[in-house]
Amino acid sequence: MLLAGLSGTHCSPALEKDSDSDSVTPGQVRLAFSIHVEGFAEDVGTPSECLLKHSNHAARLDILQDVVEPHGVKLTYEPEEPYLIGEALYLNPPSGANPAQVTTIAERVAAGHFSAPHSDLYAATLSCPQVYASDGTGVGAYTSASTQCAAGVTDLTDLKNAYTAVGLAAPTYISGICTEADWLSITAAAGFSRVGGTVGWCARTMSPAALSAFGADYAVIHEGTCTGPATCHQQTPLDDDSKLRPWKTSDITNWLSDDPGGSLTVLPSIGDPRCMAEYELTDESETGCDYTDDDLQPYFDRLDRAIELATEDGRDRSVILTLSVGGAIDTDDAARYATWAERVKTEYIDTGKATWVATYAAAE
Repeated sequence: MLLAGLSGTHCSPALEKDSDSDSVTPGQVRLAFSIHVEGFAEDVGTPSECLLKHSNHAARLDILQDVVEPHGVKLTYEPEEPYLIGEALYLNPPSGANPAQVTTIAERVAAGHFSAPHSDLYAATLSCPQVYASDGTGVGAYTSASTQCAAGVTDLTDLKNAYTAVGLAAPTYISGICTEADWLSITAAAGFSRVGGTVGWCARTMSPAALSAFGADYAVIHEGTCTGPATCHQQTPLDDDSKLRPWKTSDITNWLSDDPGGSLTVLPSIGDPRCMAEYELTDESETGCDYTDDDLQPYFDRLDRAIELATEDGRDRSVILTLSVGGAIDTDDAARYATWAERVKTEYIDTGKATWVATYAAAE
């Protein structure tokens, strides 16, 4: 998958951040904003066409960063492998190519933001054994991910190699891992210890009986409308308070249960900032929402609730947003992100109620 010659002089050395968070005091809320850099088709034609697409995609990232950065927002960029391949081509352009100058992910990290890889493990594991299947053919937790689903491990390893090839430090956190296969064992076998972006499809590894212990709402996970990550995209866990605190797990068949001795940390998200109003009305799989003024206050309601819970028990809470950036960000949306970012800064950051961290650092 990787382009040849990635060790050329255009590549920067792997970047290590001095800190993945500002100083966090006990009970302070950790804020994170994951940007899934996706929608960059791998088959885009000639190198020149690929470079143009990469330039256009990077420009969309600039639009968001430029409006929130002045207010101290720290973004966690999570690129898919196709975007990383485009970035590698930009860093090592073929002879005669003259790509437009763009801001690389490594340069965004150097400017104070964060990064981690985003996978499409669902597509890579379609032929892997299911953990749970209604017809009784599910195999349960894998005893060895490398033998039971080598394709999944290989996919994540290729992604990690593409990620470090563009000058980024080897990651231990990854998003985009939802699949009916044993994503816990697969990610661990590929060297990851933290995951994020858990949606309803991740819970397909749990039986209806196991899910029922967490509430009747989880029945939707095994209904006919839940056919893949795109149609089963509820932010999971489903109850709002549970979205505000990471936990550890070691059992793919019951991963929603907190296991303090677990090997994998799950960092749940409250969802897409454009869908905050819709989340107030339904637990359905909301995607592709329009960003309106109605989406602003529900975010702050979630943040206030996190502060309330942290004050009650003195334990850290996290409020993680997740946004997919593939298409354009229009002028109205950019202005709305700026309004949101300014309010976060003045009412929560400057007052010491919250602090920005990398998504992977949102756990204690």
